[in-house]
Amino acid sequence: MSRAGTKSNQGDDYQRLVSVHWLIRLINDVDGLAYLQAESNGLPGIDEEISVDDVVVVYANGRRRHIQAKKNQPQNRMWSLTDRSLADELPKIRNQLETKDDTIVELASRTPFGDLQSLAEASREYPDFNAFQRGVGKNVKTTLTVLAAKWERSEEHSLRLLRRIEFASCLSYEDLNRQNRQDLARVVSQADIALPILESFLNAHQSKLQAVALTIYRDD
Repeated sequence: MSRAGTKSNQGDDYQRLVSVHWLIRLINDVDGLAYLQAESNGLPGIDEEISVDDVVVVYANGRRRHIQAKKNQPQNRMWSLTDRSLADELPKIRNQLETKDDTIVELASRTPFGDLQSLAEASREYPDFNAFQRGVGKNVKTTLTVLAAKWERSEEHSLRLLRRIEFASCLSYEDLNRQNRQDLARVVSQADIALPILESFLNAHQSKLQAVALTIYRDD
């Protein structure tokens, strides 16, 4: 297999681990989750394009979480707004946030998101745009200016969108797999047997090639 093919498979494996993490949370039934999709092609009864589609989590109250899973930044550096692979995702993130006022976009990766994460966290520390401008430092303001230009939106509107971007913990393959096993062990007696069954179920769901439901409920 080529190096590019190997890297692609690693990215698929990381996304699968993130998907299994949310599948186990659905089974645990403690987060008020209604259903989830992996590699979403659209949500039942909702006429809109899904632009952040790696994992879509729908809560019982109708709120949604759209998760973008990216294995890591090359050379395991922090992500930057200038990175091509992240820049390609930014319009999709903007579009998803603008579809519904309470939608959350979560970014998951083994490497941190640097300035973007700092900016998103700062956006939640101030009641409005003017207070933000008075309170933050020059570097954070510059990051907002760069992001707003890439989003082709005003800085004030961009700041409102940023408040609904969240970031998963930066876990390695090994740590995320270990966490999944530990979480699953809380609800089944033989997690080592159950985990590959869940992974097989998820693979069939993602491939859309077999006669499986396009949406996963807890009863499934």
